[in-house]
Amino acid sequence: MSLYTLALFAHILGALEMFIGMGLQWAVVFRLRLARTVGQVREWSGLSRIAGRSGPVSGVLILAAGIYMTVTSWSLTAPWIVVSLVAMLLMIGIGMGVTARRLRAIGRATLAGEADGVAISPDVARLIQEPVLWVSAQMTVGIAVGIVFLMTNKPGLVASLVAMAVALGLGLIAGLATVRNRQRSQGSAAPQRVGSIG
Repeated sequence: MSLYTLALFAHILGALEMFIGMGLQWAVVFRLRLARTVGQVREWSGLSRIAGRSGPVSGVLILAAGIYMTVTSWSLTAPWIVVSLVAMLLMIGIGMGVTARRLRAIGRATLAGEADGVAISPDVARLIQEPVLWVSAQMTVGIAVGIVFLMTNKPGLVASLVAMAVALGLGLIAGLATVRNRQRSQGSAAPQRVGSIG
């Protein structure tokens, strides 16, 4: 056993924790879209705070161990390492600056003295249904998958850029497709609700 293998273990452990955190965040976004009461929103917002705490820990493990392995066995100029680092910064920016920020806003909007059984307000519903929330959650997953591809294949600069562009594009497409499906299902459900009143 060497320091490199220990760093590799920490690096993989950080990656596993990162994916668990993103999975929890994705589940929170999905469940919030199904929430109908203040209590349901509070429950899932609480889980998003737990998921948010794992982000800094996984980030430190990944970056610290990754930098050590890069300095001792690779090179900071290796194309796949440079692209991975930039992609990780982008992923952190989207995850913390967009997804987590909007989830915190949803959580704050339900901290008032309303009872758990009260229906969510139109303002909270609007925050939950914002397309950018779902798209950002999907894009971070796409970027993470792209980084894993770069780490395992270690391609050159052009291939690294293409792989990351494809991963980012797939995340964006998945997010937009989910938003469109959601809007389509809501549009088709509206006439049924109106018809059932009579």
